[in-house]
Amino acid sequence: MSELNNDNKRVRIEIKDWLFNAGILGLYRILKNAEKEVLYKDNYIECDAAGFEGFEKSFFDYFSNVYGKDGLWHRLTEFCKADPALDNIAEPNAEKIKDFIKGFDKDLGMASYCSAYEIITGDKDFIKNKLKVIKDKATPDPEKLEKMKEIYSFFVANKNIIEAKYVSYTVINNYWEGVSFLNKQQVKLNMFDVYKRDFVEPVFSYLNAEQKKVPFGNCLICNRVLNKKADGAEGLSWLKMDLDSARKTSVYWNHQPDIIVCPVCNLVYSCVPAGFVTLRRKGLFINDNSGMEKLIRINNAAEERVKDIEKMEALEELTYYHIINLVREMREANIKREVDNIQVIKFDKEKDAYTFNLLSKQVISVIENSKKELDALVKLYDVFLDSKNKINLYAEVIERIYRNMDLYPLVGLLLGLAMRKKKKNGFADLVFKINMNFIGGQMSEKKIQVMKQMGMKLKKGYKDEQNKIPGIAYRLLNNLKTKNINGFMDVAINCHMHIGQEVPTLLVECIDNVERFQAYGYAFLLGFTGEEYNPEAKKENPKVD
Repeated sequence: MSELNNDNKRVRIEIKDWLFNAGILGLYRILKNAEKEVLYKDNYIECDAAGFEGFEKSFFDYFSNVYGKDGLWHRLTEFCKADPALDNIAEPNAEKIKDFIKGFDKDLGMASYCSAYEIITGDKDFIKNKLKVIKDKATPDPEKLEKMKEIYSFFVANKNIIEAKYVSYTVINNYWEGVSFLNKQQVKLNMFDVYKRDFVEPVFSYLNAEQKKVPFGNCLICNRVLNKKADGAEGLSWLKMDLDSARKTSVYWNHQPDIIVCPVCNLVYSCVPAGFVTLRRKGLFINDNSGMEKLIRINNAAEERVKDIEKMEALEELTYYHIINLVREMREANIKREVDNIQVIKFDKEKDAYTFNLLSKQVISVIENSKKELDALVKLYDVFLDSKNKINLYAEVIERIYRNMDLYPLVGLLLGLAMRKKKKNGFADLVFKINMNFIGGQMSEKKIQVMKQMGMKLKKGYKDEQNKIPGIAYRLLNNLKTKNINGFMDVAINCHMHIGQEVPTLLVECIDNVERFQAYGYAFLLGFTGEEYNPEAKKENPKVD
């Protein structure tokens, strides 16, 4: 059954934990994309149950709309539409044929697309056979172009299935697997029909049923009454999450299975992939339990820009500044609400795992005060530590801030790389500035700048002995890394005495304070080894190799 037996049913879904909230946001986005009525109030969304009619199409349409531009359907149809030879096969274009083979041969033969061809035609080799003709050197060009046109027409006529296959294996299966159209036994079935059977029709059956006097149990998530065991989906092991629910499905408490989920909540969980923003197999979701409006708004920036941004780090940073703007709005409106309950949840397909971080007031403050420096880090390539190992500098900085760890080890690492490769120390200077924002008011900014100037002054004093500068820099750095105050002071004092310069009085302040020693010492070394990074200066390739 896929229709309601009356028109008066409303469905309300309240926010819960992070994973369910991602599903609620996903459901909201899907319904809005389909231009169906859905409202949000306080801590819930509400819609007319009739909005779930045809939801299987709304579900896949959302993913196609947001992520389809990178898929084969979009690329192939755009290529063919731009090719006048396909409209006039009497004028063959050999170069276009080569471009077609080069651009689409591999992707057209991918297993996921072949299963789409099989769903549509019953023959998984339907396109492969046409490609053989196109790639055969003995085939006349007009005939090749005719086959290309057939492939193009086939794609245009079957957009729904082809794009649904694409998003199923590039987006949806990052977050759940093994059931419905992602079950290996059902890959040859129409995914719209399978999703409708597994997630949509149970909702209508459940909503149309009359409640029994002695119910079977209650939904673990929303506490809705279940009339019979068949009303609920048993287990959540198909979801990728930090809960090993597969081990709990047979455990009973109070004579009820402890993981029984009603069809409505099961549908919500299926929408988790739409609650995350996914880019290059990485996902981002910001969870806030304070209300639906804020949950929607803090995630909007990433969803709106995912089509235009190539790096997840840039999308993540955009989201942070969007949150900061919302916090400012709250301040200006005199809304007294803490932000300590905002969670940043990221998924990495390569690691097949979620990471969780708390966006505290301190983290927001550091990000807000380091915008220029973080903007510059986002634009960098990965930093190569050696021929095999590399790090994403932006991600490393953000992770350390989340973990309340200072950035001196990164500053030291980058200084060492710059010295070894004879590069400018601009990256180290960027991270050092962020670290000063992280430390906050513990160090005088004016004194930090003085120490940089003292380092530059010492370097100028060695203008006639520049061959000694690298050795001095390495000794200073090694003492900083090991927090050896006496060793650092010995090197600094000897160097100043050697060229007849006065030892900076600020260095004396470091003798009995390790935190001050690291701040002043790294500032001094940054001045000694180079100049400040200037994002407005002529840009160089930022890749450290």
